[in-house]
Amino acid sequence: MLTGKGVFLWQVKRVAGGDANAIAEQAKAAKLTHVLIKVADGRYSYNITNGVDMVPALVAALRARGIGAWGWQYVYGSDPPAEARKAVERVQLFKLDGFVVNAEAQFKAKGMDAKARKYMQELRKGLPGFPIGLSTYRYPTVHYQFPFKAFLDYCDFALPQVYWVGSMNPAQQLKKSYGEYRAIKAGIRVVPTGCAYAQGSWAPTPQQLNDFMAAARDLQLPGANFWEMATAQEKGGGLWSAVRDYDWATGSAPTPAPDEGDEEPPAPKPDIIARYLSALNSGDPNKVTVLYEKNTAKHAHNGQTRTGRSAIYAWYNTLLKKSLPGAKFSVIGSSANGSTFTLQWKATAAKAKVQRGKDSIVMSSANPNLIARHSTDFAIAKSAAMNEMPIPEEYPETGPIPV
Repeated sequence: MLTGKGVFLWQVKRVAGGDANAIAEQAKAAKLTHVLIKVADGRYSYNITNGVDMVPALVAALRARGIGAWGWQYVYGSDPPAEARKAVERVQLFKLDGFVVNAEAQFKAKGMDAKARKYMQELRKGLPGFPIGLSTYRYPTVHYQFPFKAFLDYCDFALPQVYWVGSMNPAQQLKKSYGEYRAIKAGIRVVPTGCAYAQGSWAPTPQQLNDFMAAARDLQLPGANFWEMATAQEKGGGLWSAVRDYDWATGSAPTPAPDEGDEEPPAPKPDIIARYLSALNSGDPNKVTVLYEKNTAKHAHNGQTRTGRSAIYAWYNTLLKKSLPGAKFSVIGSSANGSTFTLQWKATAAKAKVQRGKDSIVMSSANPNLIARHSTDFAIAKSAAMNEMPIPEEYPETGPIPV
């Protein structure tokens, strides 16, 4: 069955030049229990390069090292019986350990529920008693057009794609995803897939990958996967190192060694005031939150103090999205004394404003580019047509949960 730590592999040729033994050695060094290889795309075989099927050599190399070889297929629903037959053919040809169905946007169209069931019935007919899982959207409640039940009725596993792109709260998103899948099929075994890839200017951090795996273990899930082996090794391989070095059995991860030259704190970037105001004016709470130390920064307002980026994010999310949406922030006055900055500011939104805010910002001694302590004093004035909307101090969720 599907347990432990694994990765998806999309195009074999993109990892170690397609060298099966080298790929398998990397998987062994990472203590992976399984690798999920794309073996089919719709009605066609996949990972055929220059007329050579790259799958059988890789399956043999993984097996020689005690690593499970699973297959996966992207399905379109254009010809469900043919797609299912291709999946059965590839599973039986390579004697794979399990199979994952990757279904996404095509199945949101009208009438695709019946096609999903037709595909799964044909797949189960060809693979009776064989471990099968579904890889698709993380939040069924958001993607209500997708026929989750039509697929999951025939599956042993759910592999929700918990990709926290643009955010920094993988543990929270995993818990939400897990609850929604269990609501559809109470006994389904959930083995989630996290993101080990960058998108645009955003990229997950190695710590976020550790947090994702730790959350999976906290939920007592049988395992966790990542998309994807080649992308995790890009840009220096920091994400692959995080996957490799996390010990699934114990839940431990090594503390990263300091890079050469890190003994001295980085030189401070000029003018935290300008960076802070620019982040506020973006309207994006993420851009403000990353100005603070990750776990130890303290932010105080109205007699309440919150610690760490998650709590600070929640406060700014309420301020920028609910209390002062679309506000324009500007500086009235500021001064600096060493690592301490004072700031007077105002903000104007469509139906609310702050006439004078007073802030004190203390920068971190370990990293002078990040805020260690921040206290702010202000009051929001709203038009008579608006009810008073105080900024809450308790939040059910801390961070954006994109679809």
